[in-house]
Amino acid sequence: DPFALVSKQLRPLDVSIRELVGSDHPVLAAAAHHFFERAGKRFRPTLVLLSSAAAAGGAEADAKQRRLAEITEMIHAASLLHDDVIDLAETRRGAKAAHKIYGNKVAVLAGDFLLARSSLLLAKMKNTAVVELLATVIEEMVQGEMMQVRASPEQILEFEHYLDKSYRKTAALMSLSCEAAAVLGGHPPVRTLPSSPPPPAHAPSAFWEPIRTSADDRDR
Repeated sequence: DPFALVSKQLRPLDVSIRELVGSDHPVLAAAAHHFFERAGKRFRPTLVLLSSAAAAGGAEADAKQRRLAEITEMIHAASLLHDDVIDLAETRRGAKAAHKIYGNKVAVLAGDFLLARSSLLLAKMKNTAVVELLATVIEEMVQGEMMQVRASPEQILEFEHYLDKSYRKTAALMSLSCEAAAVLGGHPPVRTLPSSPPPPAHAPSAFWEPIRTSADDRDR
């Protein structure tokens, strides 16, 4: 059970995230906290913690890698706050979506606030490669959402379009956060940073290629 391997490190995650997203504005803070009150599987932080252990020969994640796991979950929460507004979602994790309680403007601003706070926490790591990897995540998520919103009926049926959109919207955060965990563990980035342009979105990282390959095989 991969979750059991890092359960001890996952337990304090919820408390620390709530402390990190504190805000002087009570409504903004309440909207941001709304997502974290109903904890999910914490799949993305689990991936980061497991990648950290793999990069260190099985040792537990260090303080910076644990902070990266928290940042990853904050970025994920921000994307869901925005997605629920765009998709007109009624619920999230069995409860009312944040925008149904606080309104669209506050929900969008709460997502923006989480992205801003996560960016600040990233900057405090003082690791340019990690900052660039996670900044790339945010860019990819926006592009993926645009691909979904603006897709033509023909594009919706194209498997390559589906893979590209799915990487950008969902897998980029997993892939590049795992890569960032390895970088914090003393390993070089998969790509040359920051001067080289990124590779094509449908094959952007060694952390994503095995997932893409298995999906291609199933399609055949």
